Amino acid sequence: MSSGTSRRSFLGTALSVGAVAALMQARGFLQGRGWLDTAHAATVDLVHDTFNGLFAFVVPGADAYSVAQGVSTPDPGGVDAGAADVFIATVDESTPFIPSFSTQVAAILNGLAGAVNPAADGPFVSPFARLSFAEKTAVFQIMDGTDALKLLGGLLPPFVAFFTYSEAGVFDPATRSLTGTPLGSGRLSGQQLDDLADALETLHTRVPADEVDRLPPRISSAPDEVAWLREYVGETTLPVDGVVATAFAAGADSIGSDEATRLSDETVPQVFALADGNLANVLWDGDGCGLVDFEDSGASDRAYEIADLIEHVQSWLTGVLDADDLLSRLDLDSETLRRVRTARRLFALHWLVMLLPGNPGHHRNPPGSADRQAQRLLDLLE
Repeated sequence: MSSGTSRRSFLGTALSVGAVAALMQARGFLQGRGWLDTAHAATVDLVHDTFNGLFAFVVPGADAYSVAQGVSTPDPGGVDAGAADVFIATVDESTPFIPSFSTQVAAILNGLAGAVNPAADGPFVSPFARLSFAEKTAVFQIMDGTDALKLLGGLLPPFVAFFTYSEAGVFDPATRSLTGTPLGSGRLSGQQLDDLADALETLHTRVPADEVDRLPPRISSAPDEVAWLREYVGETTLPVDGVVATAFAAGADSIGSDEATRLSDETVPQVFALADGNLANVLWDGDGCGLVDFEDSGASDRAYEIADLIEHVQSWLTGVLDADDLLSRLDLDSETLRRVRTARRLFALHWLVMLLPGNPGHHRNPPGSADRQAQRLLDLLE
């Protein structure tokens, strides 16, 4: 029975509650060093500068804060995601019983930064933002070794990562709506494909491996999907014939193959996954793509995630996305491409099942969709 609470909502609430508990624990440390008064006197610029330095530390990008810390990438990072402002507003508005929550966190980071390197120089008003990446690491090492700060130090990085890869960066608080236009309303242009490939590359490579290893698997992971499809095809007698029946039988053989077992059981590097291949979850604003709907997100195989997008019924059935056009823009080695092919067959069978009479996708798609999906599966199995 469903409680009506998504895993994403639960995670966000748990992180918020944990952060509040962590700061309550740290307040004595703040008062003992006189940093609480500093926190109350902090300017907006100082607080924002501090959190931009934190976002750059957790998810480095091409922004000035990442470059200044000595660890950057050519891709957009936490600062470019535009989530810091939403992060500050969220923690302050959700904790009215702790005045200036964000300023107190900033005071801790800046106070420890002064202890790590009081002579740190740079263009930023925040001492923490002026630190090198290694020095920021030292700040968190101090927090980890200080009982009053250990909980806060452990929660800040995942909390920042959660906001970076949430809808925060594409949320306009003034209109309370998401910015950008969902992809999928027409065939993707070359620029949209480039931006989509960039967004996938960022999503799948920017969360550090040790952080991904702490995540639960995505909903409907490869092992779950293989097990479910094997059970379904083994217990189902089709109420139809023709190309659908032919494809269903071929798909049953495929999902029972050694190749499908490898997709399910092989140990491969995991990435942070959106876990929903619907292009409506990709918002394009003319400059780049933002991703939304992380409700089922978690750790997954990159090949599996790419196949989920390519074979989503709203991607190929409508003709808006050509698989080869996207794959040619992704930097994938031969082994990953092999797994993409296997996973595409799995998702093609999944969508055939969804489009069968009596199943959820049957009445949501145009007549003849099941026949077209069946032919799609057969083509992939050739």
